[in-house]
Amino acid sequence: MASDDETTKSTATTTKSVPSGSGDGFPPAFVLPHSDSPNQLFVGELLTDSNYGEWIGDITDSFIAKNKMGFVDGSLSKPTDGVLLEQWKRCDAMVKGWLKTAMSKEIRSSVRFARTSREIWLDLESRFGRGSAPRLYELRRSIALLQQEKSTVSSFYTKLRGFWDEIQSISPAPECSCGGCTCDVKRKYRETKTSEQLFDFLMGLDEAFSTVKTQILAMRPMPSLADAYHLVNNDEQQRKIATNRRPHVEAAAFHVQDGRTPPRNSSGRSDDSSRPRYLCDHCGKTGHTRDRCYELIGWPERRPNKGDKEKEQDHRRKPSERARAGPRAAQVEVSESPIPGLNASQFEQLKTLFGGELKAIPDKMTGTSLSFPDSNDVWLIDTGCNEHIVNDSKMITGSRGELDLQVRVPDGSIVGVHGIGSVHLSNGMILPRVLLVPEFKCNLLSVSQLTRDFSLALIFLRDFCVIQDLRSKTIIGTGMQSDGLYYLRLFSVVREEMACAVRSTISADLWHSRLGHPSPEKLDLLHLVPSTRKSDKQLCSSCLRAKQPRLVFPSSSIRSSRPFDIIHIDIWGGYKVPSLSGAQYFLTVVDDFTRGVWIYLLKFKSEKAKYLQLFVRLASRQFSAAVRVIQTDNGTEFQSHELLDFYAAEGIHLQTSCTDTPQQNGVVERKHRHILDTARALRFHANLPKRFWGECVLTAGYLINRLPHRALGNQTPYERLFNHRPSYDHLRAFGCLAYSKDTHSHLDKFGERGRACVFLGYPSSQKGYRLLELSSQKLIVSRDVIFDEAVFPFHTLTSDIQPAIVPMTRLDPSPPVPSDDEAVVLPVSNGDTSPTPIVEESTHEDTTGASPCTSTSPCMGSSLAPHDHANSPPPANSPPHANPPHAASPPNTSNSKSPSPSPAPPPRRSTRVTRPSVQLQGYDTYLPSSHTVTTAKYPLSAYVTFTRLSPKHRVFVAAVDTLVEPQFFHDAVRYACWREAMQREIDALEANGTWDLQELPPGKKAIASKWVYKIKFHPDGTVERYKARLVAKGFTQIEGVDYHDTFAPVAKLVTVRCVLAVAAHRGWHLHQMDVNNAFLHGDLHEEVYMKLPPGFSRPGDNRVCRLRKSLYGLKQASRNWYMKFATSLQEFGFQQSKADHSLFTYRQHGVFTFALIYVDDLILGGDDLPTIQRVKGFLHDQFSIKDLGVLKYFLGIEVARSRTGMVLSQRKYTLDILKDAGALAVKPCSFPIEQNHHLTRIEGPAAKDPSGFRRLVGRLQYLTVTRPDIVYAVNILSQAVHSPRQEHEDAAQRVLRYLKGAPGRGLLFPTGGTLSLTAYCDADWGGCQHTRRSTTGYFIRLGDSPISWRTKKQSVVARSSAEAEYRAMASTVSELVWLRWLLSELGISCSSSTPLYCDNQAALHIAANPVFHERTKHVEMDCHFVRERVTSGEIAPRKISSQNQVADMFTKGLGGEQFAFLTSKLGVHDIHASA
Repeated sequence: MASDDETTKSTATTTKSVPSGSGDGFPPAFVLPHSDSPNQLFVGELLTDSNYGEWIGDITDSFIAKNKMGFVDGSLSKPTDGVLLEQWKRCDAMVKGWLKTAMSKEIRSSVRFARTSREIWLDLESRFGRGSAPRLYELRRSIALLQQEKSTVSSFYTKLRGFWDEIQSISPAPECSCGGCTCDVKRKYRETKTSEQLFDFLMGLDEAFSTVKTQILAMRPMPSLADAYHLVNNDEQQRKIATNRRPHVEAAAFHVQDGRTPPRNSSGRSDDSSRPRYLCDHCGKTGHTRDRCYELIGWPERRPNKGDKEKEQDHRRKPSERARAGPRAAQVEVSESPIPGLNASQFEQLKTLFGGELKAIPDKMTGTSLSFPDSNDVWLIDTGCNEHIVNDSKMITGSRGELDLQVRVPDGSIVGVHGIGSVHLSNGMILPRVLLVPEFKCNLLSVSQLTRDFSLALIFLRDFCVIQDLRSKTIIGTGMQSDGLYYLRLFSVVREEMACAVRSTISADLWHSRLGHPSPEKLDLLHLVPSTRKSDKQLCSSCLRAKQPRLVFPSSSIRSSRPFDIIHIDIWGGYKVPSLSGAQYFLTVVDDFTRGVWIYLLKFKSEKAKYLQLFVRLASRQFSAAVRVIQTDNGTEFQSHELLDFYAAEGIHLQTSCTDTPQQNGVVERKHRHILDTARALRFHANLPKRFWGECVLTAGYLINRLPHRALGNQTPYERLFNHRPSYDHLRAFGCLAYSKDTHSHLDKFGERGRACVFLGYPSSQKGYRLLELSSQKLIVSRDVIFDEAVFPFHTLTSDIQPAIVPMTRLDPSPPVPSDDEAVVLPVSNGDTSPTPIVEESTHEDTTGASPCTSTSPCMGSSLAPHDHANSPPPANSPPHANPPHAASPPNTSNSKSPSPSPAPPPRRSTRVTRPSVQLQGYDTYLPSSHTVTTAKYPLSAYVTFTRLSPKHRVFVAAVDTLVEPQFFHDAVRYACWREAMQREIDALEANGTWDLQELPPGKKAIASKWVYKIKFHPDGTVERYKARLVAKGFTQIEGVDYHDTFAPVAKLVTVRCVLAVAAHRGWHLHQMDVNNAFLHGDLHEEVYMKLPPGFSRPGDNRVCRLRKSLYGLKQASRNWYMKFATSLQEFGFQQSKADHSLFTYRQHGVFTFALIYVDDLILGGDDLPTIQRVKGFLHDQFSIKDLGVLKYFLGIEVARSRTGMVLSQRKYTLDILKDAGALAVKPCSFPIEQNHHLTRIEGPAAKDPSGFRRLVGRLQYLTVTRPDIVYAVNILSQAVHSPRQEHEDAAQRVLRYLKGAPGRGLLFPTGGTLSLTAYCDADWGGCQHTRRSTTGYFIRLGDSPISWRTKKQSVVARSSAEAEYRAMASTVSELVWLRWLLSELGISCSSSTPLYCDNQAALHIAANPVFHERTKHVEMDCHFVRERVTSGEIAPRKISSQNQVADMFTKGLGGEQFAFLTSKLGVHDIHASA
């Protein structure tokens, strides 16, 4: 053990070797505070595969602040020995802990064994810090798609700044390489980037900033990004100020009218607590302002002590000056009547009531001899009676048995009360709490009880009395004085004449339509029309369809005492069809006291906070009321942080209903039901498309506020709020025809002065009507409108209740090719009820004149009206012989020339409505159109639309859908067009010397033949020709006897997609050609015999055809034709592609042209149209060829092209598959195959229809040409075709259900972007439960265009997941090498490396590791193959997370959410998707 002196000496020696610094003698970077821990987190988000740019900035700032940046950037080297080395290790371990804590679990596991923090730093930089092309593309795409969408300018700019900063970290500015920096590359790069950022910012702004955006773009020089932001931000602030002054929202509620009587409290008196004290600066008096001073605007006529001089001054005043008086002065009556308390108009009504007996003043009425007969309707008006009393039990309803009550009669005696109930008067009034006393000899009407129960005033004069309604200011009853008693009798006719708010002869049905289809009881309460008996009320089909109730909600009481004390709110939506303003939700606000409703249409659910705050401000400023309580359901929509802060600031108490207790929010829930019932009734009655639902809802809210409410004692919410009745004179039937004054008609002296429109409601801030102009489809507001309420423009020719599936139509005598004189027959499936012509069903039973080319499109929806063809011109391009020969017709026995004495009466046909069986629900059924009742809950019309197509392409698609190709000879022979086509084919074969007729030699066998029919179209949709091909059944040929070798001149479909993607990107011309009798151009050297073609043989003729030329279907036919065609193209100057022998390219003088052959179909394309025309002329001279014009329909693939790109889809082929399988009406599903399925096991019961299953799978395989989303599902089904089970049939039906949801989905080849390859590969290790073989899947894009994909089971069993993934990588690399070869022949440079994304780290390490070991021996060939491509720079393997791995959907079944996410990355698009 050393002594103390030695220890001190050793310590001193060691201390001398340590450099001086802070803290225990260490340098500052080596100091570790006691608070530091390896588990500390210095970043806001952990490092993932996609946020390296943000993460590296945060962690760098933290390390700089901690003075530890030198450990990771290499500036602080590792000491050699001593105490400083130990301290360095401690600090480096601390930094490593910080780095690992800031990573996600997946990345942390990959750096677990790193020795230093510097190694981790470099590894992360090599993996994520280099330029990431996919991430860079994703960022730029996010910037291009980013829109402001009503957010603030500041938040929108912040999002853009985050994207720009990340792009800068991934793709930094270039460094100067000229030495002295004479190129100024950094400044130029900075200016370019700033300009791009300026345009990104401006182009993403909303349309509200279009003015300031135009001003900025017009500035020269262009302002900086900061200046532009400052200008836009100032414009936004100005808009906010203007918006706060006068909020204008699309809402329907009450019109706030200045000068109306202020809201009253529960006692009916004005609330003076919040009434402002006005002071007139003219007269100096309080209570009014200058504009309402009587000294300026004139005194009321009945003002006492008003001198003649003042009256004379008032009469001299102009009417406009007198009319300036506000509502309070206007309510003072200006004309007197002989009866005090009644104005002149009321006095005239009173005269009408007495039949004109009242002449002048009351003292002249003593001579009237009006008497009342003894009747139960006669009442004595008694001011001394406390209760109403009747003596007849028949008059009282709802009587409550024997009661312990007594009344004193006039003679002083006391009698008992036999019951208490209600009495219905003849004018509709209901008297509550009426006593039944049979001992009384008359009926008593208590004045005190009458005034307590109703807002009435009774005026007693010397000879009669008048009862007046204080709310409507109308007289509802009168009585005459006789023997000191006032007798009352109410006549219903007189009452209706006196109490109707609007005198009109308009029918009740029209008022019912105008007011939004209210109930008859509410309509009677408005007194707009004479009351009708219950038996006289007609049923309204719109009401029955819109308001059929399921449950009756209980009534609720009013809990508040003032308006806006309590409001009930809720959100409805989102609806799948946006409104005209783009809204998909609406916010409903219901005031508890007035039951008034306010409706706000919302584009996004997040707008609820803005409109709720706007409503609170509206209540405060317009009604001087404060919202105290907000009642809503238990949802989280109104409990966001923003709204909770708003509630706290305004002192608002939020009440929510309990969980699963919607009844506690019943006020607004029932109001929602009322709104939707009324809106549906409005829409059904006007037959409007669904996109008008927003206008229907707003109008419903406007009308509901003007209808009586039971909870308000049959008051209207409008009257409850404003204390006066609303006007109904301006109401019109919603959706009716209206003519608006054209204010621009002065430009043309003979132009129209009125515009036909559709009435769509009442605007909230203008005195006019909201109209839809039919010609321009624009919304306008006008006050100069004339209505035709009997005409509704959106009504179809037939009932608006149409079947969801149009029944199968009978075939017409000739092909219905669209001509210039007739409307094109288009299938429409937008779900709206706009009138669209369709093919009308024929009722002929004779099919001899039927056309082979018409069928019902499965896309025709329920809203389509039949189109009358009776007066339409005959179709163009009709064949000359429309009627087939009698041999093919059914026997006709009506050709007798003997006259018939009288025609036989037509047989009686049943009128019973034919309904499908309940067992057929969910299936396609075809019934007679006049009685069809559809049972399809999911009509195809909801999933296919043609609104996005141009008119020309609609015509083409309509022709493709309408014309049908026959499948068999016995179907085609009935039609002249196909008989002529078959005759032309036979003539061509005989003219070419295709065969000789001779007897069949002994020992030889003749093969059979069949007819194949095809319709060729022009680009405009017209029929180019009906093509019939005679095809030999070559599958019966024997190798070595009938043929020796085969060849198919068929281009790879990957080549087709690749060529079309390049053509779409470069804007090449694309044309299509068809070769007539293509295979006749090759000689046949083998001895082949064929039976006579169907339809051309005779009975007893046993001769056969000895073939001299090639024919369709023969094994060797394709090779002979291909050799002749290839030779001709090479003579013109084309070169045959080495990558695909069916592709030929032509390059001369900077012109590029290609020819792609698929049997006898040919695609010509290139960048020079004259060269393409020369090639067409050359081929026409060499062969019999047809020019089909611009490429539209190729191999069953529809090609739709626009300036933005090209879409390839197999919509018609998909619909044919669904139709043949009877799946047109099935319920769609969101993904084609179940997750974690067990379809690879050969177990379970056998399939019911194996042949049908095989046929369906075969058709689905060809559908994968444009549908990569079903490749995996079809691959799994294909593995079971040899022995299908019931579960495989069920899985196939699920694929059909998935196709039903998007039958028009196809590939999108955009015009923009780059032409660089990107690949994704993946493998499902041991996915097959039967063989335990893995599944390979890859997906390759050219720019943004999907061109190649595959799902294939591996040939051997992989012993590890790394082996399976590496085999998938090898297959993908093989495809990439071939594609790079093909692209080079198309003139596409492939100098850069192709990124290959794989989610398996082990496979990536094998590809990068040049050393082989035991783990890679069994895949050594694949290792060599892939590694050579990686070393040469052709392939660049990269890591990708499994969540973003597109190839994952080609190896396994995925759930709906993940499947939809990956499908969105495939580059597929559905131009036929319904809105």
